[in-house]
Amino acid sequence: MHAVSEIVVTEATKTYGSVAALDRVTLSAEAGSAVGLVGRSGCGKSTLLRLIAGLDAPDRGRIAVAGAEDERGRLERCALMPQADLLMPWRDALGNASLALENAGVSRREARATAAELFAELGLGGFAEARSWELSGGMRQRVAFARTLLAGKPVLLLDEPFGALDAITRAEMQEWLAGALRALPRTIVLVTHDLDEALRLCDRVVVLTARPDDRDRLASDAAQTAWEMLAGFAAAVAFGLMSAAALHFSATLRRAVYPLLVASQSVPVVAVAPVLVIYLGFGPAPKIAIVALVCFFPVTVNALDGLRSVDPEYLRVMRTLRGSRLSIFRRVELPWALPAAFSGARIAASYAAVAALFAEYAGGSSGLGETMQTATAQLDAPLVGAAVVVLAALALALFAAVSLVERIAIPWARRAA
Repeated sequence: MHAVSEIVVTEATKTYGSVAALDRVTLSAEAGSAVGLVGRSGCGKSTLLRLIAGLDAPDRGRIAVAGAEDERGRLERCALMPQADLLMPWRDALGNASLALENAGVSRREARATAAELFAELGLGGFAEARSWELSGGMRQRVAFARTLLAGKPVLLLDEPFGALDAITRAEMQEWLAGALRALPRTIVLVTHDLDEALRLCDRVVVLTARPDDRDRLASDAAQTAWEMLAGFAAAVAFGLMSAAALHFSATLRRAVYPLLVASQSVPVVAVAPVLVIYLGFGPAPKIAIVALVCFFPVTVNALDGLRSVDPEYLRVMRTLRGSRLSIFRRVELPWALPAAFSGARIAASYAAVAALFAEYAGGSSGLGETMQTATAQLDAPLVGAAVVVLAALALALFAAVSLVERIAIPWARRAA
């Protein structure tokens, strides 16, 4: 015997102007079950909730809630809890929770009495007369959930109810909601970006893929990552060559700084990245800085080794030709060190892509790292694979560009070898 589906969505399509918010979406939810909707921003999760709730109508397709297909019928059967708690500051906590009862014609005193009973079950007993600004974020969400329950409707639509909370409070609220749903069962549709939250609270998880035109974001994310790679790599090469020259000219500086430079490589980039994000913000600056830090070491060390390995005979000849210290550096040491410096630059080029990826993981709202992180959480394996391929292509392109510049800048190196 098959369970009865309380929510049935068949080939639902919704467009806003030229933007396809939903394209032929089909899903169902059995009575008393909890279904999680996950997907990246802009894939239509909140739009689908509004359609199910009867707040809007699909352009094409069919949506039924407990047999009702018209908007008014769906609205009578669904209660929506948005991400923002939307508590009214002119009403206390109990007054906010009892709104649906008062709207249904229940007297204010009776509505507050009914709400008070639910408050006790939800751990809100001591906060009945508290105003919204006197409640913590978690308590506000509990009041909003109580308001949704007291609507007395069989279907609850929860639109990222804990999205605005900090990680610790969100974990506590997830545990609390899991218990509340066991004690007060309803048919639930939960929208969330957090796959772990969906798996914890729901019987089934549905992944909404991106809109067809949202795939263009991969190109823009690749461009963002490429810019971070190039800027960080260029900064690393510039500062690396200058540092190598300074260490080469000063033995004292070399003895003092070189060991610290080597020791710095024992600090993992995953530990440094969050610190840079805290100090530099979430813009491109910390990501470029992380790429530069990772690429700096191979450029500096290889360039310094090249400068220190000049054939002494060349130096003696230059001295007999009245070469000054600067002249010797410009005309002998620097050209001699360029092949080694380019070798370090090629190594740095291969590191740049990984560094940019870690930087975007640490604190990015765009770029291939953010795309891969979001797509992984949403089980979008094709998008993860595409991002990996594009990232590898960027690394190869930068490596090839460095090799090309080397061939043009020092064509004599291969022949001399």
